[in-house]
Amino acid sequence: MDSQIAKVLAKNFKQHEAEIGIVFAVGYTKDFKSRLIKEHDVLEKIKFHLLTLDDYVNETLVFKEALKDLPLLGHLDIENGLDTLNN
Repeated sequence: MDSQIAKVLAKNFKQHEAEIGIVFAVGYTKDFKSRLIKEHDVLEKIKFHLLTLDDYVNETLVFKEALKDLPLLGHLDIENGLDTLNN
């Protein structure tokens, strides 16, 4: 994910008055992370987690921290689609 996506993401967090943001991606560019940090007026008001597939598969510390904020994330079944959170 690049910096333009970070800008749009922060805008959406603000527009929807998000309390938490969890993003899954294959990876993040340095520009993405730095752009997201620049949106501190939005991000200081919410909890957010940047996760990768590796975090999910290996249940890394980053993933476990996200689970504290959104326990249903533990029921996510990526192989069968993201709709499994709604079941």
